[in-house]
Amino acid sequence: MDPLSQFQIKTLWTFKPFSFLDLSITNLTITLVGLGLLVCFTGHLVAKQKKLVPNKIFTVFELFYNFVASVIKEQTHQDPRKYIPFVITIFTFILLGNALGVIPFLFAVNSQISITTTLSLLVFFYVVFLGIKAKQIKFFRDFIPKDVPIAILPLVVVIELISYLVRPATLSMRLCINMMAGHIMIKAIASMASMLPIQATTIPAIILICFFNVGLLCFEFLVSGLQAYIFLILTCNYIGDAINSH
Repeated sequence: MDPLSQFQIKTLWTFKPFSFLDLSITNLTITLVGLGLLVCFTGHLVAKQKKLVPNKIFTVFELFYNFVASVIKEQTHQDPRKYIPFVITIFTFILLGNALGVIPFLFAVNSQISITTTLSLLVFFYVVFLGIKAKQIKFFRDFIPKDVPIAILPLVVVIELISYLVRPATLSMRLCINMMAGHIMIKAIASMASMLPIQATTIPAIILICFFNVGLLCFEFLVSGLQAYIFLILTCNYIGDAINSH
């Protein structure tokens, strides 16, 4: 099993109407469309269930909603209802993308730096928009620290700006690298376990290998959920930092 096969973009149907325009269908395209439809279907299902008698499925969605709302409130100290549509959409997309990437033979969409960068830029511009809306010109004054000597003030302002502007890069690289490293490590361990010099034809050995691989799969699901949770925490933290006074 090639540990890198799950990260390779493969062209399924080539379509180039112009030399500068490539509209080819790839496994990444199919995964993104399917993931987008899954997120939309989940949102539609929740909205539909609100109008009906609550059932077990709606209870699960309600717990999920309340969990995200509690994280937003804890990090921003504001009413979470104003921010939950954007935050829960991003979190759901990352969570489902990570989970689908764990399943064998499915494409690990969040291991692509282009995808994680797009998600991080969405968060970045959303946070900047909220900050300017809440503080107006005072938002930019936050980059000018108080009680700093005039001689080094320009340097400090530049450092503050750079540290703020690199947030999308660090956010995207953290998710991409952690997901890729986790997939590679677990698949490498699973491959080595299947090649152990034991009597693989015996029933106990086969059962042992199967349980070991299932355990690794469950562990990878746990890591995928943890990475989505970290992205959620950082997003809410950035929102709180932008809208609250220092």
